[in-house]
Amino acid sequence: MTIKKKELAKQIRKEYKEAREWLRRDWRHTYQMMIDADDGEIWADCFLDVNSWKVYRSDSIRILYHPDMDPGFFPSTVKETEEWYLEAAVRILTEAGHEIEE
Repeated sequence: MTIKKKELAKQIRKEYKEAREWLRRDWRHTYQMMIDADDGEIWADCFLDVNSWKVYRSDSIRILYHPDMDPGFFPSTVKETEEWYLEAAVRILTEAGHEIEE
């Protein structure tokens, strides 16, 4: 399956914006960016606090993170974060057998 990088970036911008708005509502809020490696869908799981989460039973649903970064590292700007998520999405989808179209 071919997935457009431009569409991935658009999904990431939208979901990350919603996650940031969620975080602004309450200091206890948290989120996790997710990706479905089967179809390339990206979303932000938003939670009331760090003690809340979802368990997915599908092996294709993965946390969107970049394994080359140090565990404590997180980009400092919105643009850097969106690029970081995009790199991670491309890596996960490529590993799953998808072609990424510029």
